[in-house]
Amino acid sequence: MRLSHSLGLSAFSLCAGLLVASRGFTNDIAKLISMLGVGVLPASFITYFIADTKSQRLLNDAESKNKKAGETLHKVIREFERSKSKLANVTSLLETVKDELKEARNTINSLGNSKLENTALIAQLQAKLNQAFTQSQQEKQRIEYLESEC
Repeated sequence: MRLSHSLGLSAFSLCAGLLVASRGFTNDIAKLISMLGVGVLPASFITYFIADTKSQRLLNDAESKNKKAGETLHKVIREFERSKSKLANVTSLLETVKDELKEARNTINSLGNSKLENTALIAQLQAKLNQAFTQSQQEKQRIEYLESEC
């Protein structure tokens, strides 16, 4: 029961009690109090109705805002969970790319070292080939010389 409704009912009861106690409307003060009590009843009901309507509207607005806030909170939580999942996937992918980059870097370094070694080996082989070619030319000239003497 609302406060305004309780106050109105109490005032009406008090006035009705005074009416009964004063034995009717013989006394002017009792008549006045009774009339005021009867007058208070509609005023208290109207006050109760207006206050209840405003209170109900405010409650409905608050409930609507609370519901929207709850929905927004659930959306934010879902988006947060999705973002956490995406972050975990990206972190995993980043670690994989990082490992592949290390492997590629090691391969490049290994190939660089092999290239240097192969370049040195080619230079040695080229020198030996030149030496063998020079020696074969000398041998050829010597054979031609020996053939011309015979």
